[in-house]
Amino acid sequence: MIQLQPAWMLSNKTTSLTSALIGRIEEAVDIRFQLPWNFGGYLRQIPRRLGTSPALDAASDALVASHRDFCTGRQLEPDAEVLNKQTRALALLRNELGDDVKARSSETLCAIMVLMITQLFIDPAYSAKISHVEGAARLLKSRGIIGQVNDFESALLWNLRSSVVAEALLNEDVGFTLQEWRTLVEQRIDTTSNHGKLIHCLAQLPALMKKSKAALRFGESAIICVPELVLDTRTLREQCKIIIEKLRHRLEICEEGELHPFEFKNHLHACRLRVMGLALAAGIILNCILSALDGITIDIRRENACFSDEMIKIARICSRYRPLGSMFFLSNLTFAWIGAFSRDRRERIKAMLIEYELECLGQNFTNWDLLLEQRRRRFTIDDASDSGTNKGHLRAGICGWDVGRGGLITGCIS
Repeated sequence: MIQLQPAWMLSNKTTSLTSALIGRIEEAVDIRFQLPWNFGGYLRQIPRRLGTSPALDAASDALVASHRDFCTGRQLEPDAEVLNKQTRALALLRNELGDDVKARSSETLCAIMVLMITQLFIDPAYSAKISHVEGAARLLKSRGIIGQVNDFESALLWNLRSSVVAEALLNEDVGFTLQEWRTLVEQRIDTTSNHGKLIHCLAQLPALMKKSKAALRFGESAIICVPELVLDTRTLREQCKIIIEKLRHRLEICEEGELHPFEFKNHLHACRLRVMGLALAAGIILNCILSALDGITIDIRRENACFSDEMIKIARICSRYRPLGSMFFLSNLTFAWIGAFSRDRRERIKAMLIEYELECLGQNFTNWDLLLEQRRRRFTIDDASDSGTNKGHLRAGICGWDVGRGGLITGCIS
C-alpha cells in the first residue's frame, strides 16, 4: 500500500492541482456539470491523495483541464494542452501498471477510472466505441478477494463493480468465469440499500443471459434446462418489481416541491431518476429473457410497454440536467426502445436518442439503427443461434455505462 505523504511535503504544483480539483468537485457545482454526483463519490477523496501517485496526479490534471473545456463549450477538436496532459497521464499509468505493487494499489485503479472520464470529455465518439472497463475488470480480477479496505477503496470498488456489471450486460467478453463473477463481483455487492439490491439484481443478468442462450441453442444437452431457467428468471423478475416499486416511491417523495438548478435536492433528484431508469431497464431485460425462454405473453408485452413509457417520461424530466446529469439516458433509452412494440413509439425514442446525444455530447456519431438492432438481438436472446460473440458492438454514448458506468450508474446514492 502506498502511504499518504503529509501535507507539508506537497509541492506548489501539487497544491495548485489540489485546489483546482477541489473547485471541480465541490457540491455547489450545478448538477449539470457536477463530477462526483455524476461519476462517483470516490472523486471527493482524490485531493487528499494527490502527491502519492504520479499517474493519479497526471490523470487528475487531465480531468481538471478536460472538464473545464467541457463546461465552457465543446470544441470540434480537443485542446492541445488537454491532449498533452492526457498523453502524459497514460504514459505514467503504463509505468505504474508495470510495477506489480503499484498496479494493485487503489491509486492506480483510481487513475484508470479518472482517465475513463477524461476520455469522455476529450472524445466522446471514441469513448462510446472503446470500453476501458474491460481493462479495469482485469485489474479487479488480478486483485482477487482482498480483506478489509478503507473508505476510499470501498467507494472505488463499489463504482468499479457497478461499471463491470454494466459492461458485462453489453459485452460477454469481460474475462470472468462464472465462479470468478460470483466471488469477485456478485457476492461483493452491498445489498443493504435499494440501489445495492438493484445492482445485485443486474449482476445476475449476464450469467442468466449466457445460460439461457446456451439452453436455447443446445436444448437438452445444455447444462441447465429451460424450465429451471424459467423459474430463476421469474424469481428474479419478482424481486426486481419490488425494487422498482420502492424506487418509484422514493422518486415521488423527492419530486414533491419545486426544484431549482443549484439546490442539493436537484442532485438527489437527478440521481434517483437515473436509478429508476436503470431499474426499469432491468425489468425490460428480465421480461425479454422470460419471453425467449417461455414465450411472450400479453402481460409481459403490456408490462414492457409500460416500463418503456415510464422511462421515456423520466428521460424527459431528466433532460433538465443535461449534459452530465442526464447522460445516462443515452444508454437507458435503448432499453425503452426494446420494450416498446409500436413502430411509432420506437421512432420517437430514436429521435430522443439523437437529441440526447447532440445535447449531452455535442455531436451525433452513432448509427442508431445498427446499435438498437444489436441491443434488441442481445437482450431478446435473438442471437442464440449465432456463432461466436459480436465483439464489434457499438457503445452508443454509453458514457452512462462506460464511465460511471460506475459513475453514472452509481453517482451518489441515498
